[in-house]
Amino acid sequence: MPSSDLVQPAKGILQNNPGHRLVTMGHTHTPEAYDENGRWYVNTGTWIPVVESSSAALREDKTYTLLRLTLDGSGELIVNPLERWNDDACRLEPLVIVERK
Repeated sequence: MPSSDLVQPAKGILQNNPGHRLVTMGHTHTPEAYDENGRWYVNTGTWIPVVESSSAALREDKTYTLLRLTLDGSGELIVNPLERWNDDACRLEPLVIVERK
């Protein structure tokens, strides 16, 4: 389960709005997705390059994460896994989310 500060507000929105299937947010710089019984919280992170510094290295993180929504044959919403834009390859690629414990 994602651990950002936005998970609880997103859960509250879903609990208070039973007809909602999806809550999406951004700007935390950390993409995350959480499925609870077919209802989703998705955070796409940010498209602004993030510069991270530590005692070991300085790196620029360009996540460029996006949420692609589609409909199935009956018109039901399908939440696809998060994807990221790969500038070097000029294509979309699946985004692997690693949860830190």
